[in-house]
Amino acid sequence: MRTRMKIYKSIFSLMAFGLTGPVMANIETEPHPTDIKYEACMEKTNGYPAMMNCIEIANSEWQKEMSVIYGKLQSRLKPEDSPALESAQKAWQAYHDAEFALYNAMQDGEEVDAFMFAEKKMRVIGDRTKELQNFSDYVFLAEPEQ
Repeated sequence: MRTRMKIYKSIFSLMAFGLTGPVMANIETEPHPTDIKYEACMEKTNGYPAMMNCIEIANSEWQKEMSVIYGKLQSRLKPEDSPALESAQKAWQAYHDAEFALYNAMQDGEEVDAFMFAEKKMRVIGDRTKELQNFSDYVFLAEPEQ
C-alpha cells in the first residue's frame, strides 16, 4: 500500500507542478463539471447577452468552488505551511488583477472582444481552481495512513 501511495504522490506532484504535459498529453481526462455546464449553456444560447450570462454563471461557480477548495487545502496543511499558501494565493490574486486590467485595456468595446476577454477571465479563475484542487489532492495523498 505504501508503494502505491508513493506512486500516486509522485504523479500528483508532477501534475500539480505542471511537469507532466508531454507525458500526460495522450491521457484523456474528464472535463470539470463547471466546464460541462458552461458548454451546455453556450449550446443553448442564441445571442450575446445569453452568452455573457453563461460566462457569469460559470464565473460564479468557479469562485465558489475556489473558495471551498482553498479552505479545504488550508485545513489539510500543517499550521506552519499555511502562510505559504496565503502568500501564493495573494500572488495569484495580484496576477489575476493585472491580467484582468490588461484584458480590459485591450477591449475595443466590440461585443466579440468583450466576450473573448470575459471567457479568458473565466478560464483564469477555472485554471486556478483546478490547480488548488491538485494541491489539495496531493496533500491528502501525502497524509500518513491512520
